[in-house]
Amino acid sequence: MYQLLHILKYKIISGIKLKLEPKLNTVMKNLASVIIFGGFAVGAYFFSYNLTSYLIEEVRIGQFLLHRFLSMFLFVFFVTITLGNILVSYSTLFKSPEVRFLFTQPVSYFKIFLIKFLDNFFYSSTTFFLMGFAVIAGYGAYFGHPWYFYPLMMFGIFIPFMFLAASIAVIILLLVVRLTEYISIKHLAAFFVVGYIAVVFTFFQSVSPVSLVNNVLEQYPDVDRYFTGFDPWFLRYLPSHWVAELMYWSVQGSTQYVLLNAGQLIFCVGGVFGGAMVIGRRMYYPSWLLTISLREAKPAAKQKLTAGLINLTASSILPRSTSVLLKRDLIRFLREPSQWVHFSLMVLLVSIFLISVGSLEVEFSDPFLMTVVYLVIFLFNAFLVAAIALRFVYPMMSMEGEALWAVRAAPCNMLRIYMMKGLVAVIILSIIAQLLGYVTISSMFGISSLVLFTMVAQFLTVMTVVGINLGLGSYFAQYNERNPIRIASSQGASLTFLIILLYLILIVSLYIPFVTGFFDQWLVFARSDMEWMIPPLLLSGTLMIILAGTATLLGIRSVHRDV
Repeated sequence: MYQLLHILKYKIISGIKLKLEPKLNTVMKNLASVIIFGGFAVGAYFFSYNLTSYLIEEVRIGQFLLHRFLSMFLFVFFVTITLGNILVSYSTLFKSPEVRFLFTQPVSYFKIFLIKFLDNFFYSSTTFFLMGFAVIAGYGAYFGHPWYFYPLMMFGIFIPFMFLAASIAVIILLLVVRLTEYISIKHLAAFFVVGYIAVVFTFFQSVSPVSLVNNVLEQYPDVDRYFTGFDPWFLRYLPSHWVAELMYWSVQGSTQYVLLNAGQLIFCVGGVFGGAMVIGRRMYYPSWLLTISLREAKPAAKQKLTAGLINLTASSILPRSTSVLLKRDLIRFLREPSQWVHFSLMVLLVSIFLISVGSLEVEFSDPFLMTVVYLVIFLFNAFLVAAIALRFVYPMMSMEGEALWAVRAAPCNMLRIYMMKGLVAVIILSIIAQLLGYVTISSMFGISSLVLFTMVAQFLTVMTVVGINLGLGSYFAQYNERNPIRIASSQGASLTFLIILLYLILIVSLYIPFVTGFFDQWLVFARSDMEWMIPPLLLSGTLMIILAGTATLLGIRSVHRDV
């Protein structure tokens, strides 16, 4: 126990010293983090408060429906946290240089496993803690909960809920790694992806939001009753349902049911965490040895595969130096399973979303409601693109690693290398954004001028998001970190993502009067002039030049400074 506390103590001390390092880069990052995180937390609080107020008082969906929607959101959140922890934990537990160092010290394998498990959980969850607390505060303030509700909800329910997801993730990871001794990693990955999709699909097929809303609203105005008969049987066994039920009964003032659901969650967390520790004690060290043998056996196969797909010496229409660097980045991407597996999952989820909304059609007679629906869809599409950009564009320069000097020493302009990375990111993300914009808006509204506006606006958004991610990713570059997922989960990445979210909120706010005016004209004349879209696109383009341009200049300057 002393060893464990000793290592954790000095990990905390080193982390604090790194955060308080007296360098301009560190000071600016910490100051900007306080301002941005604080401002975003305040915004999340008011958003949560106003959204709850709107749904209860204006839409009148009732408390039962509100908390069932909350249960659905928590389920998606839980599955996402589990998947993210699986991907991050692999590098943290098996590929980290710190793990190799600790294995050379007189520290037991189990203690190393526990240290890295906790390290991974707190490292990847800090932003979720802050945002979760702000959202819970807004929700609690609307319903007038007492002061002790907030610390109990945050530290007694929300953090254990996330800890449960992390514990399940590490169990799955250890089992998958051990199974690679008997089953091909390709088959395991395919099985995992299919299983992940099947779980999400089955959940939303069984818990149909549309059917639930129709069933409850048929009882209008008596929508505050507890319609438990509409719930599928398996819902009562899900942690997300326990948390939503606990919040529902806290509003009703039923302490008995609050304690019952809280007890179920805590008991489940204790059981799963205990199971994770037992499995870790037995499997971690053999699994670590197995990953070493897999890494030693795979390089030749990887080189053969990438050599067959990509020929560095083949002729190209691009200049030789540009062509080689592009192929080098592609080879690096293909040789890192966490990169292409995570990207494939994201693209797959985007595809499922497109298929799901492809059959939807919106029919409203109120221009304001049509504007709200349109901008919510636009914001959601932009958020998906921003999430992909944070995961893959932000780490681009950091992934050059400590060999960046070799790139700088090559007969190739560093500005061209930087812009080439940005161009590749813009092309790929633009394809995804255009598909999202075209399918969602054309299927839901079917207005050609609105589709055209959406596609242009999405392209400007992609340019801005890529510029900010690549620029700040270069400014906060971590050349000694080999794990792109950890880079995308760092403090600098969280700060970048919050800046992009503020940008998206600003863009949507700028679009409101113009889109409302468009729907006003469309509902009256069933047509609209194209001139309406020029002012919002000009404003968006100007904002893109300012933000992306500033971030790009900062990024290029940082690259030259670091080498």
